[in-house]
Amino acid sequence: MEESRISLRSALISRADGKRAPTLQEEGVCIERDTKRRKRAEDEQQRRDEEGRKNGDDLLQDRRYEEKEE
Repeated sequence: MEESRISLRSALISRADGKRAPTLQEEGVCIERDTKRRKRAEDEQQRRDEEGRKNGDDLLQDRRYEEKEE
């Protein structure tokens, strides 16, 4: 399935710009690079979510503390 998608993508690329289609090895490198980039983005989003939850918890605790003071 993946190879057929690569081949189709290569064919579309070669038709769109008139240049030769990338080889499967070149496509593999691009896919690997995209996969690594996507993984880094997911890791970064997860880190932000965890920080947001931590900061959100801190804000919630601050509100509770303020309510107790009143």
